[in-house]
Amino acid sequence: MKLIDVFINDNPFKVSATASILESCNALGFEISRFCFHEKLFVAGNCRMCLVEIKNQPKLAASCAVFFNQGMSVYTNSPVVKRAKENVLEFLLINHPLDCPICDQGGECDLQDQSFFYGSDKSRFFEYKRAVANKNCGPLVKTIMNRCIQCTRCVRFANDVVGFSSLGTVGRGNQLEISFYIKKLFFSELSGNIIDICPVGALTAKPTAFLIRPWELKSVRSVDVFDGFGSNIRIDSRNLEILRILPFKNDFVNEEWISDKIRFGFDTLKRQRLNKPLLKLENNFFQVAWGEIFNTLVEKILICKKNNLDLNFCVGPFCDLKTVFFIKNLLKISNKFNSLLAFENYGLCELDFQHYYCFNNKFQILDNPSLTSCFLIGVDPKREVPILNLKLRKRYLKGNFFVANFGTRLNLTFPVFHLGLSCFNFFNLVSGNNSFCKILKRSKKKISIVGNSFFNVYSEKNHRFFISTFLKNSGLVNSEFFGLNILSNRAADGSLYALGLKTKNVNKISKPSILFIIGDTFFHKNNSKTFVCYQGIQGNELVSKADLILPSNAFTEKNALFVNLEGRFQNSQKSISSPKNTKSDFDIIFNVLGVFDADFDKKFKSNFLLKQNKIPFNKSETKPFFSHIVDGGYMAQTKIDNKTIVSIYNNNYYQTNMILKNSVTMAKSSKMLLLKSPFI
Repeated sequence: MKLIDVFINDNPFKVSATASILESCNALGFEISRFCFHEKLFVAGNCRMCLVEIKNQPKLAASCAVFFNQGMSVYTNSPVVKRAKENVLEFLLINHPLDCPICDQGGECDLQDQSFFYGSDKSRFFEYKRAVANKNCGPLVKTIMNRCIQCTRCVRFANDVVGFSSLGTVGRGNQLEISFYIKKLFFSELSGNIIDICPVGALTAKPTAFLIRPWELKSVRSVDVFDGFGSNIRIDSRNLEILRILPFKNDFVNEEWISDKIRFGFDTLKRQRLNKPLLKLENNFFQVAWGEIFNTLVEKILICKKNNLDLNFCVGPFCDLKTVFFIKNLLKISNKFNSLLAFENYGLCELDFQHYYCFNNKFQILDNPSLTSCFLIGVDPKREVPILNLKLRKRYLKGNFFVANFGTRLNLTFPVFHLGLSCFNFFNLVSGNNSFCKILKRSKKKISIVGNSFFNVYSEKNHRFFISTFLKNSGLVNSEFFGLNILSNRAADGSLYALGLKTKNVNKISKPSILFIIGDTFFHKNNSKTFVCYQGIQGNELVSKADLILPSNAFTEKNALFVNLEGRFQNSQKSISSPKNTKSDFDIIFNVLGVFDADFDKKFKSNFLLKQNKIPFNKSETKPFFSHIVDGGYMAQTKIDNKTIVSIYNNNYYQTNMILKNSVTMAKSSKMLLLKSPFI
């Protein structure tokens, strides 16, 4: 990074030659006011609130769009600069309504803050204020366009970041306003982020209108558990209720954005909560004390162990690392180690090295200009992991980036070349009989992202063979770079695979004697003799089929540790207290283990951080993965069915799990944005 010598307010400094005056001054502690500038958006320079004085230049300059030169002298607080900012703010307030007492942005408004420094106590304008009609952005974003100051942050975010090109500026002069070119809703999985970047109260959250004052809230840092990306979030609560969820800035993971599911789907956590442990006797549920519950579970497990019956666990998508650790030890004690089922996706049965279940290249690979191509296999990043789709679009906008996909035809926010839908097409791709193979060969650095949909088609031996052969023939793997990335849409999968717990398909197992459901997930009770223990936070149509119901805590009600797609360990903090008579998932399993062995706490508590349970991992070692490539005759012996297709498992983005299905806000979003019908 090249450094140059400059003067800021007559003080000498060394700054980067590639940073603007505004960014350099803010980094050095010289605060420059602004409205239109945002670190993650392209520069517009239209608010003129960031004016600075440059020595020996006749006019003031917009610091967000001007860079330092060697020896340049800049003044950020001279009388000329202050007077100019007062004039700019006076013009901005001509048409701005006096809504501060009822505005949801009150206390967090940039215009309100700047008015304290550069505002006046009187006005020189007596004309009528301009009125602008509100826009219908859907069930999530509320618009009060009279407050808009035309900073165009929302326009640049919609057009450049998420790829929604229908939002822009309409009219000229005093009639200029932010509007839709075509009358339509703001359809994007990341639409809620325009609420955060709006500097005034023109864009606010519709589900929490008139409910929040920022000085009343208590904030904690947590992790998004609605997908496997592990976005960092901030949970704001008041008393015993969560009122909003905002992104927590982390440039290594989600930057400053989060998906609409975690931003608005938390309202379901206060509805239909289970708050009593219930045991079914003669088709009726009765409340039972926790001590009797643990003894009943241990008796059932001992019967299974004695009679060599099946004991199976089904882990939901919100399970944390500590809970998985205790599940593993419970399976060890009961001698049923390989008894994890997968109802929602197939899962992985052969875990040898970490690079076969992890996003190996880390998310920062998508910021690398040397990356020239990406191959998506059975994955829809826009619906499964929206932040990953955002990063792919960001890399596409930099140029020299080619994306192709195999599976369902995708409608992403950037061009994608579709290579086919059936497994026969992938067989031709593996064999090198496709023009895309030549593009991959020419690319110096390329990656491949494989989703769960591809794993559901063939047995693990077959799809591992196909992927291995494709990686080897396409040059995605060499001695310096490993281009395979596995994408999972569940937050629990990283913890399961990190601890070496293999899953198996529920359709290929014998009927279990005991089935533990940990977390809200889908399950089936095929045998009336099967004892089902459901451990979750909400009641639904499937809970009534269980024989034992244990109320547990949501991820916002406990301190937990999660592992995301790239193997990053992240903590989530407790935000609110849990309902009475509920316990966290790991407390329930831990108490069952305590009944088995009174000394379990001393034996295993110190070993929690994977000291004895770590999978051997060597990123440069690729032989174990490619050991599944057998001789060329295997390709000919493998049965290829042209009718077998790779399709995305769930098209309803807003209701991908049991918790979101109970959310009123997500139901409105699903009906208005996906089904295109009004919600009444």
